Amino acid sequence: MSKIENKLQHEFNSKGYDVDCDNRSYYTKSINTVLSNPIISFELVKKGYLKKQKNGFKYNTTIRVNGRGKVFRLKSFDSETLLTAFAQVLDSENIKHELKTDACSTVCSKCNGKGKIEAFRHISKGVCFDCLGVGYKFI
Repeated sequence: MSKIENKLQHEFNSKGYDVDCDNRSYYTKSINTVLSNPIISFELVKKGYLKKQKNGFKYNTTIRVNGRGKVFRLKSFDSETLLTAFAQVLDSENIKHELKTDACSTVCSKCNGKGKIEAFRHISKGVCFDCLGVGYKFI
């Protein structure tokens, strides 16, 4: 198995955050697995700043799948909090539908096509991060 690049740490460093997330924890590995998928977009606002939506909501984190997703105002940037934010986006029905319609997909071997792993229900509601919670892997 090849080593997964620590894209999360790179994002923290590039935006001025002094958060250390080694690639040994389950949470960080899962986030980096998700970030290695080209359809996932993750953005942090520069440390100390917030962006503002038209409705006035201020946020510091954006997670998108093929351009659709959510913005969050996170107070903690530990890996578990970020993984929970990813799970909220990936568990959305419109995101799942969009991912399932991709023609280049195979059933996920980790969750057997369920999209969730019951043994990990305590971690981000059990969302399988190998298949983004959809049940299919994309080539």
